Amino acid sequence: MSGNEGMYLDQLDAAQVAESLAADPILTANEDLEAALRPIVDSAEGRGVEDLKVVIVDRDPQGFTDLRNFAEEIVAESGGTVIVRSPFSVGTSSDAEPRAALELGQYEMMEEPNEYIEGFEAFVDEVGGYSVPLVDYSLLAGGAIVAVFAVLAVVWWMRSHGRQRPAGAAGGDARRSASLTSA
Repeated sequence: MSGNEGMYLDQLDAAQVAESLAADPILTANEDLEAALRPIVDSAEGRGVEDLKVVIVDRDPQGFTDLRNFAEEIVAESGGTVIVRSPFSVGTSSDAEPRAALELGQYEMMEEPNEYIEGFEAFVDEVGGYSVPLVDYSLLAGGAIVAVFAVLAVVWWMRSHGRQRPAGAAGGDARRSASLTSA
């Protein structure tokens, strides 16, 4: 599907595109862009984005969600993480990456819409380095709870085992308090 004729979303079939992407993870009519994207796509797995596939179309679609819908169709056919990029828009879908990571990656990609290479680099960096903030807070809260229970266990053990009085000591205390009250 590459060549100089251009690629337009309304002329593409998701099943055929998925089949093409199985053989080559980059689909575009622009051979220079394909060559520039190759190192980014090839390094994506090592940077935390598994099975990255890229489709570049040469015209923005009419519908706002068309690119994302097409990316979702490709993922349904073949899995992975799919980016469908047009000149001034992007749509993504993945069966492995969280939607929040994809949205952040899209935002980074479109920071400079004319800079395709920098945008794809930013996308891979953002999605590959994404972690759910709640997981970090949950681990911190869990660690604090474990620490509190550990301190309580140590205090309980010290009270029950550490300060045992001799058998005659209790009577001595009772005699001394009785002598203090009678005086």
